[in-house]
Order: sequence, then C-alpha cells, then structure tokens
Amino acid sequence: MPSPSAIPRSVRTAAMLFALYGVMVLANALVLQTAGGWADAGEFPRALLRLFGCGAIAYGLMRGVRWAWWVGVVFAGFWSVMGAGALLVIARMGAWDTLPMPGFSAAFLVCSVLVVGAAFALLLQPASRDAFR
Repeated sequence: MPSPSAIPRSVRTAAMLFALYGVMVLANALVLQTAGGWADAGEFPRALLRLFGCGAIAYGLMRGVRWAWWVGVVFAGFWSVMGAGALLVIARMGAWDTLPMPGFSAAFLVCSVLVVGAAFALLLQPASRDAFR
C-alpha cells in the first residue's frame, strides 16, 4: 500500500471530488425530500447508497488500489455523460421550470456534472493512470 504522499495529486483531488459528490447527492435528497414533505422518500436510500459508493471509491483511490481507479473511471464517466445529457435535454426543451425547486435542482445538476466530470478527467491523466499500473 503506497503512502498518501506517494499518491499523485490528481488522484487525491479526484478522491476528494468523489467524496464531495456523495455529500452533494445526500444534501440534494434531503432538501428535495424536506421540501416535498417526505411524500416520496424512495429517493433517499439511493442517495445513501451513492454516498457510500462514492466514499468507497474515494477511500480506495487514497489507498492506491486498482479497483477504485477502474470503478471511479466507469462511474464518473457514466454520471458525467448522463448528467450532461440531462442538461442538454432540459435546455433544449426549455423545461427548467418543470424541475422540483427549479433554481436549486438546476444548480445541483450543473455542479454535479462539473464535479464528476472533473474527477473523470483527473483519473484519466497520465500520472493518475501510472499510479495504478
């Protein structure tokens, strides 16, 4: 197991971004569930699952284990593409006002795409890839 100082800065930053994204998802679920009166609490367990998953990826990246890099690349790439696609569809349709809490939801969606997109880009840098070979 490499020491934390042996882990490249790009990997450490990506790990922090995964942790931040997990917290953002949980905060989003709490805000939307509270605003909706907890009528549809089915989203909350998925937010917790995503928080724990992001935490596991961040922990694995900081420990320098190879599976965390692969899982991080796959999930960050998937979430980035799906979030960007959702942004494009919403923008093309002009459907921002159909979102629950339009201002908050739009800001969350944009920020989440930026955070996971940055983590994806950081994990694909040569120094990051070299650390997991």
